[in-house]
Amino acid sequence: GNTLSSIPQHPPEDSGLPLVLRINAGIMNPFQHETGIRLELPSTMPVEVRVFDLSGRLVRRLFNGHLPPGNHHLAWNGKNDQGQRLASSVYLLYVRAGVQVVKKPVVLLR
Repeated sequence: GNTLSSIPQHPPEDSGLPLVLRINAGIMNPFQHETGIRLELPSTMPVEVRVFDLSGRLVRRLFNGHLPPGNHHLAWNGKNDQGQRLASSVYLLYVRAGVQVVKKPVVLLR
């Protein structure tokens, strides 16, 4: 007999879940009133979502905390942290989930 067959095969650490953060940012891009960020997380992890203008200035903190595994939707209404409507421009969505970072430009048209 095969002596190796009695040794249990340990599953990979990811347990078959996707290791890659899946992001679908700028569902409406360009957008006028609201755009969204969809996250598909393989496990509970710290998530930070911020919006920057083209000069690199932080204009909006959308989320900073832990999210459980699964699909999540975050919306951005084109306003800054003070609730003021931002001008038409290109903005950069910065999404960090765990150690992964995704940056995606979105176009706001007023």
